[in-house]
Amino acid sequence: MAEGDALFYTEYTEEVGKGSIDWPNDVFKMSLHLAAYTPNQDTDTVYADATNEYGTAGGYTNGGETLTTVSITKTPATNKSIIDFDPVTWAALTLAGEATPTTAVIRNTTIDTLIAYIALGTTATDGNDYTITPHADGFADQTLV
Repeated sequence: MAEGDALFYTEYTEEVGKGSIDWPNDVFKMSLHLAAYTPNQDTDTVYADATNEYGTAGGYTNGGETLTTVSITKTPATNKSIIDFDPVTWAALTLAGEATPTTAVIRNTTIDTLIAYIALGTTATDGNDYTITPHADGFADQTLV
């Protein structure tokens, strides 16, 4: 499923500026959160700030899934860097009384920094696979102006 746009946490931009983010080599995870979590781009900085995560049960493990094939590709002609990763799937996600997730949070576990969050637009169906797929053009692009 294609989802809403990724919104970056302010902490991410600071860590990029410090050179702390290593897209090809750091470990990144995506976690699912319920409606009670309201992301705050300015004050949420570490994993503990991303509250109301799904609990471990029925195809979901607290902490989320590790992103695979994470890459950043530079395109000098357009002054863009494209960040991308493979689709993330939770197999046979059993809601077990939980509501449908409303937010996916991406974080760098190597330095415990929140990267971005995505408002989810698709309802999970109990017992089915739940997949979040980055846009065909990549998860996000950064343009140098």
